[in-house]
Amino acid sequence: MIAPHDIQTEPDIGACLRMRHQAEALLNRLMKNRTRTEQYHTEQGTTDPMRSVTGHSAIDNAIDHTREILRNLDRVLQSEPNNKFETDCAGLSRLRERV
Repeated sequence: MIAPHDIQTEPDIGACLRMRHQAEALLNRLMKNRTRTEQYHTEQGTTDPMRSVTGHSAIDNAIDHTREILRNLDRVLQSEPNNKFETDCAGLSRLRERV
């Protein structure tokens, strides 16, 4: 796992790739957990309280945020190789809070 100080000081594409792989693995786990949670609520005849109030469960929100991070990382990876990886661009600064 990448520590917050690594995100600030490691400007290479390798770090970006490692973060992307971590985010992709997290997205896969979140999607599996969402399926399990939905199955549980169906079996128990209950509803997710947050989903019933807001229309989205906490897992849905986490999936949306993770997808946003993946899009931002993809944008960094598709930029010119000489560009410096900046953690304060378009949502990437939130990685520090989630690592």
